[in-house]
Amino acid sequence: MRQQTSEKIFAEFSRLKKENPSGDFWAPGYLIMGGTQPHPPQLVRDYINQTRTRQGQESQPLPKK
Repeated sequence: MRQQTSEKIFAEFSRLKKENPSGDFWAPGYLIMGGTQPHPPQLVRDYINQTRTRQGQESQPLPKK
């Protein structure tokens, strides 16, 4: 399913295919966090950067708030 939808999306939006050398439109994983405390922003930034790296995209630091 992932491969088929990736192919359809890339066929429709060629720019996305050029920007994503992994050939997979979808992120390779997911992050689940629970609890009553706010999630550490750096943890979320690190997860996003790791995901981008696995997708073959150059990891650009996300802005800190």
